[in-house]
This record gives sequence, C-alpha cells and structure tokens, in this order.
Amino acid sequence: MRATVVMAALVVCLAAPTFAYDLQIKSGQAVCDTLRAFEELTIAITTDDDQFIAEMGNNGCHMPRPGLSMELIEAYPDETVLLFSKLAEYTRIGPVPGHVERLTHLAKVRVLTPDEASSIGFTLLRVSPRSAGQ
Repeated sequence: MRATVVMAALVVCLAAPTFAYDLQIKSGQAVCDTLRAFEELTIAITTDDDQFIAEMGNNGCHMPRPGLSMELIEAYPDETVLLFSKLAEYTRIGPVPGHVERLTHLAKVRVLTPDEASSIGFTLLRVSPRSAGQ
C-alpha cells in the first residue's frame, strides 16, 4: 500500500501543473537523508519491493505529514535526469519525458516542523515553466 501511495505522489508530482516550487509536503511524499537513499527508495517503489521500502523507513527516509512547509535549499536537475534514466533502465516505469528536469527536480529541502527542529533532506519538487529557467 505504501508503495502505491508513494508512486502516486511521484506521478502527481510529474503531472500536476504549478506556478513555483511546491514548498508544502504532499500526501505520500518521501524525504530522505541522502540523494542515494532517495534513489534507492524510488527504485524500490517502482519494483514493488515492499520489504525494502519498509526498511528505508529505518534507514534515512520518511514521509512527513502532509501540509508541512519546506524551504528549497538547492535543486539538482542533472541528478533528476540520471534518476529517471536509471528508473527507465532498471524498472517498469516506462518511457521518461524527454526533458524530465523541466517537470520535476530532485531537491535538497529543509522541512519545517512546528513542534520539532527542522530537518534537511532530499525529495522531488514540481517545477513550473517560470522556475525551470532560473
């Protein structure tokens, strides 16, 4: 079930229009301590490896509650292309849009939690046509 929710969040991230970086946590959006962990989680999701996905919850990835605010620290369009190229090669995700970096970015973000200290992690953020050129 968790794999379905996270994959749905990834698809929504790619398909839904927006006007700026989406800086609010969406339902099912994963945030991981490292880009490598995010890549591993994403591959596990697309291969339906529920056991690995559950283990990632203890190894640097989590799903913050929806509606939390985030601050963009840095976007990584080149790593976005590499991630989706690997997904297309090693999983059943199918063809990837030619310029996926214009739709979404792997990004380093600060997750702002009201009752706790903020945390830093990596996630996918939708990109608008305006912010894609910046």
